[in-house]
Amino acid sequence: TAAKARFPGVPVFVLGESMGGAVVLTALASDDAPEVAGAILVSPAVWSRADMPVSYRVALFMAAHLFPGLILSNSAASHVVTIVPSDNIEMLRALARDPLFQKKTRADTLFGLVNLMDAARAAPAHLSDPPPILFLYGAHDQIIPPAPTKAVIAALDGKATVRRYPNGYHMLLRDLDGRTVQQDTADWVLGHAKAGTDMARKGGGRAN
Repeated sequence: TAAKARFPGVPVFVLGESMGGAVVLTALASDDAPEVAGAILVSPAVWSRADMPVSYRVALFMAAHLFPGLILSNSAASHVVTIVPSDNIEMLRALARDPLFQKKTRADTLFGLVNLMDAARAAPAHLSDPPPILFLYGAHDQIIPPAPTKAVIAALDGKATVRRYPNGYHMLLRDLDGRTVQQDTADWVLGHAKAGTDMARKGGGRAN
């Protein structure tokens, strides 16, 4: 709404990465869906409780309700399992040094994130008349398992243009091959923006 007010007549697209992708997908399926020219979902977080092992669900519920302020850190988790979010090691090292990059989270915050992923996982069934959607994911994504990602793609049932990157990880836009993903996204946006402008001109109106 703010972007439309500031740039009247310019097509507005929304892009969400990971948790942001879950926010966008959930918003599109809501009763008050944003009026946008298109939506880009980059590695959307759609790993719902139904897709998780029972042990994960029980542990999260207990931690969030008994110890909501419990701090979970990446460093602690790394002793148990090694997850690679990107093949761009220099970028990851820069993030590790960035004081503004969140490296720890509370148990109740993680519980809220899973609630969001539940909503995003179910969102495709509630998309009645969505805008054009671009769905991007990497074959090496170690954050969001492939099964829920593929299930959401299937549930979208042709409502989205899907692109799978064989060398891509979770942080697609900042991977070593990130420029390719960025260019693909820009080309898709420009193509739909032009199509929307052409349709508006034919109808004697103005692009939204």
